[in-house]
Order: sequence, then C-alpha cells, then structure tokens
Amino acid sequence: MKVAHALLGEVPKDGLDLVSLGTISDLVPLIDENRYFAKRGLRVLSRLDRPGLQALCELSGLSDPPFTAEKVGFGFGPRLNAAGRMSSADPACQILLTTDQEEAYHLAERIEQLNVERQRTVEEITKEAVAMSERLTEQDAIVVANENWNSGVTGIVASRLVEKYQRPSIVIALDSEGVGKGSARSIEGFDLYESLSTVRELFTHFGGHPMAAGLTIDHTNIDLLRAHLNEAVKQTMTDEDFIKTSPVELELKMSDVTTSLIKEIEQLAPFGVKNPKPSVLIRNAAIAQKKAIGSDQTHVKMLLESDGVTLDCIGFRKSYMNDAVSDDSLISVIGELENNEWRGNVKPQLIIRDAEVRETQVFDMRGKSIQTIERFDHETSYIVFQDAMKKTLTNLGIAEHQIIDGESERLSESMTTFVLIDLPKDLASLENVFRHFGKQMDTLYVLLQDETKAYFTSLPTREQFKWLFAYIKQEGTLDIHRTIEQIVRHKGWSVDTVRFMFVVFEELQFITKREGRVELNDTPSKKALTDAPIYERHRKKVEVETTLLMSTTEQLKTFFHPFLVEQPIESEEIRSGLQSTH
Repeated sequence: MKVAHALLGEVPKDGLDLVSLGTISDLVPLIDENRYFAKRGLRVLSRLDRPGLQALCELSGLSDPPFTAEKVGFGFGPRLNAAGRMSSADPACQILLTTDQEEAYHLAERIEQLNVERQRTVEEITKEAVAMSERLTEQDAIVVANENWNSGVTGIVASRLVEKYQRPSIVIALDSEGVGKGSARSIEGFDLYESLSTVRELFTHFGGHPMAAGLTIDHTNIDLLRAHLNEAVKQTMTDEDFIKTSPVELELKMSDVTTSLIKEIEQLAPFGVKNPKPSVLIRNAAIAQKKAIGSDQTHVKMLLESDGVTLDCIGFRKSYMNDAVSDDSLISVIGELENNEWRGNVKPQLIIRDAEVRETQVFDMRGKSIQTIERFDHETSYIVFQDAMKKTLTNLGIAEHQIIDGESERLSESMTTFVLIDLPKDLASLENVFRHFGKQMDTLYVLLQDETKAYFTSLPTREQFKWLFAYIKQEGTLDIHRTIEQIVRHKGWSVDTVRFMFVVFEELQFITKREGRVELNDTPSKKALTDAPIYERHRKKVEVETTLLMSTTEQLKTFFHPFLVEQPIESEEIRSGLQSTH
C-alpha cells in the first residue's frame, strides 16, 4: 500500500480489503496509518466484492458482515494461512484473485478442508508436546522436538505451550535426516531473540524478535539449546515472572453491561496489536449454567448471574473450566465484551480471557468409584485413612509421596489439590488433617469410599438397652440364639442390632456368655455405654457417616468451611488460579 501510495501520489482506493486482511492477519500493530488502513479496509471487506472471500465466508460459517478485526483475525486469517501451513499457499492466493464464482467455491472447499486438517494436526501435536513437556526434568523453559511433526504449525503449538505453562517454549519438527525447523515463543519479561542470539552457532538459520523466533537446527544441538535456554531463563526470571496476570481496564457490575455500553467501546475499534480491546473484570458472579461446547468440546459456555442480571460468557479453548470450577462457586472473570446477534436478537456477551475462584472449591464426588481418581495428575495429594485403600492407590500407580496417611501424627507439607479418598474412624482424625492442610487447599475432591457402612446398622437407643437389660434380669439364664430370634420377632429389631447390644453388655461385664448361654453377673459395676469399646467405635462411625455421607452437598461444604481459606483478588489484576493448576 505504501509503495502504491508513493507511485500514485495518493492513497489508492483499490485493494483496501486485502490491505486490511493482511494487516490484521499478520498481527501488525493497529496504530497510526495501520489503524486507518485496517478501519477503511474493513468497510470494503464487509462488502464481499471478491467471490473468493464470499465463498469462504459461506462455507466456513463465518457470521455475516460487517466484519470486525476479531472476525477477520479468527475467521479469514487462520483459513488462508492454513493452506501454506499444510500444503502450498497457492489456493490462498488464487481465492483472493479469482473472479469466477464456481472456481472460488472449489478453492474455498479446499481451503476449509486444509483448515480442518490444520486444526486436527495442531491438537495432535499439542497433546504430544504437552506429554513430552511433563517428562522434562528442567522446566524453566520448554524445548521439545519430534520427527513426525508438521513444521507449518510449530508456532501455534509453541504458543499453546506458553499459554499452558507460562514458560518460553520452542517446538521443533525434525525431518528424516535430523534437521529441525522450529518456532519459539516467549513470555513478557524474557527477550527470546537476545538469549538465542548468544548461541547462534547452534543454528543453521535463525531470526526473530523478543517475543518470537524461527530457527533451523541439527538434532545433535537440541540438548545444548534446551540446556542454554533453561539456564538463561533461570538466571533472568523470578518466580513472580512466571505467574500469569491479566490487566484490567474497567471493573463492572453485571448490571453495567449493556448493548449501549458495548457500542460505545466499539467506537475504539479496530482492535488488535497495540490497540487491544478493553478488558473488563466482573467479580463474584454465580454460575447459573455451565457446559463444554464445540464439536470437540474444547470450549466452555457459562451463564453468569448477579443481582438478578445474567450475562452469557464463552471461553475458547477453556473447556477445563467446566471441570475445574464447581457449579456453586462464585467466579470472577476477565474478558472482552461484544454484542452477540442471533436471529435478530442482540445480547451482551463476554469472551473469557481469565477467571478465578476465591474460595477453596469442594467437589462432591461421593458415590463415584475410586477409579475416578485416574483423572487427577501428579500434583495431587490423596488423603487416606484405611489400609486397604492405601494399597488400592498404590496399585493405581499413585506415588508414595502423594499419599497422605490421615492416621499419621507426622503430616508433611503437600500440594494444593487434594482428594479425600475414604472415611476416617472418627471426625477428630479428619479435623486434624484439615487443620494441617486446609489453608493450602485450592481444590478438594470428596470421594469418601468405604467398604463397610455402619449407618444402616443404627446405634441402639438407651431405652433399647434398658429394655434388654431388664429382660435378661427377668429371665435369668438365656439361650442366646433362641433369645435373639424371640426379640427380633417381638420388638422388630434387626438381628445385628440385638447381637451388638449383647456384645456391649459383655464388654461392660454386665453379662457372661458361656457355651451359647447368657446370664446376668451378680454385682455388675456401674458403667456408661461409652465405656464399651465396640459401642464407642460404632457411635463414632455412625457420626462420621451421618456427617459426611448422609449430608447434602451444602452441608458437606459447611462442615469443611472452617478449615479452608479464601484467596484475595488484587485490585489491578486477577491472577489465574485455574490456568496454572489445570
């Protein structure tokens, strides 16, 4: 555009749609002249004068014009780039130049097919790259390589790793001869280009800027590159630098969010690099609805509510929030506002960029199989009281240092995500564990597995014990089996209940059992029922099950609440407790 301007002596009117498309898709700063070109070009682009763009719009399901910079950047841009990433850029060039509607439609089909292939390839490589990253012993920076990867998408995958780990990341695709083409992405505060420039001898080709770079490297130098980058990050960055923060331009109440406000914000468009869309914070909203969406369930949709006002929210590639946030939590969200039009209805919508839950989240998973714990990762601690359950955890591959013995007097420091596996022998044991760990818990999953249930063998009342004592005293020597049958028929008590009462009397030395017969001792000492060990064990077990198993979810959370702690939210920024832990 600048060359044409110089040659013509004026800004050309033709091609402004392509100028806008290229400026936005290539992430050029949208300030000064670039802003002017992008804004004017979007008006032209929205007319869809080019058959190729019209066909691409129809096939890809992009919303109807007028187009915003966001729709161009996330709609047209990735599709046109997909051609060059997956094959040849020729179809992308041809679709912008063709004047034939039929040819345009065929090219759009090909480009859409390549884009779907690109998306699938990115997801597959990202999963492999994440698995490799988890196995790295040094994780101040991430350098991963594989011979089966497509070099056209390494930049996207590197960005995904940065998003997940908040670490400088390099993803390298190796060819059959061991030559790797890689893309590097950095985080704020670490000059990637400067760091890699000090080891230029490792690369065949190298170029970039502080936040991103491209390189060609022989496979024999990858370990050296990884060691260098980890050491450079370790020497340069602090722990605070690795905490992802999200700036906030405006804090709003839910009632402040209106279509009129969003139209005012849109006067600042087009938004992009150096002119980001204003980021807003909404605190402590209730979750009215929440679910994973998308063909591959990678996105999350929420309906938030506060003071009777609701707001639709969507988090792209944030489906982890569907599992990581409990339905009854109060959530604070950061994102950009937009007006969403559907079938003539216009409603405000927030695109979630970050989120945080202040209080420890308690997930009620009672009744689910212990096999469910396979969903948790190596940064999770498991609280267990019963020996059989400890063996089960070990058999499931849980590391010894992750298992917290609830009966141990020595409770070592541990992680922030906990799973309460089984029932304690009494509430005091459980309270002791939570007094120790409760203040560091971010998330608590409650399974409460148990092999035996005492609740349904109810604890006999004092009146029942008084009746049985009087009956034994009246009858004298009794045949215990025949007596139990008679009492069950007469009183309607269960066999287990009557047997339990006889054992209690025996432990209290009120009776003597001999050869299947029972007789009252001549001078039994005065004792309380709680003096009988079996009675006290059973009483505590019933208390545990009543409190932990027979309670509602809300009652369960009320029990744990005194031991847990709320995390503060900073006024100028919100730290991502979800992104860093899931």
